[in-house]
Amino acid sequence: ANNTVPGALTGTQFQNLAIAGVAISDPDVTGNVTTTLAIGHGTLTILTNVAGGLTASGVTGNGTASVTLSGSVSAINATLAATNGLLYNAGSNPGGYAGHDTLTVTTQDQGTSPQLTAVSTVPITTVSISPFTLTTSNDFVFFTSGNNTVNGTVGAGGTFNPGDTLTGGSGTDTLALSGSGTITVTDANFTHVTSF
Repeated sequence: ANNTVPGALTGTQFQNLAIAGVAISDPDVTGNVTTTLAIGHGTLTILTNVAGGLTASGVTGNGTASVTLSGSVSAINATLAATNGLLYNAGSNPGGYAGHDTLTVTTQDQGTSPQLTAVSTVPITTVSISPFTLTTSNDFVFFTSGNNTVNGTVGAGGTFNPGDTLTGGSGTDTLALSGSGTITVTDANFTHVTSF
């Protein structure tokens, strides 16, 4: 079995990222093939109404972080080649992930004994939109370049939470906070800032 995968991908936080360019092959297959798609954060969604593709019965775990496709090579490839056939979402609600992730494609060769497995990976970077406004959830904020702004408040009812993660890129990242009180870099709310 062999996998074909695209190069590194970049998506936008809170939005679906359509992943194209994933395909499998297995020249000695005599039956169905099993391909597992797994992600570290968020969910993967597979279309189940593609002409010549997989139906819902051929997809296990749809809408989760690990989806298994079972069917013929042609049906799996038809599904993966369709527009929006494979969607990645790092999280569409407040608290949705931003940062580095990896899509792992594992295809089990059904034509050999013992069965052989092909494993391929695709690096994915999910970038936050600037300006980013913090919520009352634990927020992930990730920028790769440019001048970016994060807005939030501190104090009673503050939205900069101990679980928030702010990672800056090669540009200048500004954390703009409003509210009462004095803010210093030793403030406990800043313990999860990973870099500026």
